[in-house]
Amino acid sequence: DHLLLPGMTALVKIITTKRQNVLKVPNTALHFEPGSLSSGQKSEKPSIWLLQGDGHLANLPVTAGLTDGAETEVRSEQLREGQEGVVGVTQNSHSSRIFSFALGR
Repeated sequence: DHLLLPGMTALVKIITTKRQNVLKVPNTALHFEPGSLSSGQKSEKPSIWLLQGDGHLANLPVTAGLTDGAETEVRSEQLREGQEGVVGVTQNSHSSRIFSFALGR
């Protein structure tokens, strides 16, 4: 039963390391910078923006760990599962919209 013949291709996923019970964020969260708060310079250290209860954003430095290309493990004493991280903000003259995600395992 040769299911893969010469000239055919296959999509494979090779797992080299696996960690459990870690917080992970979308990779876009590590690259997001809100325009009005950004200094125009990229931070040397990874960080994420969290949505606070009063609607303001707070920047939190994190230690990045393993990634699968879509999500990255992050560590910080101040991070808790369920906190809202931010991946985007749109604003116009009438309103603003925040695109967020819940930190999860």
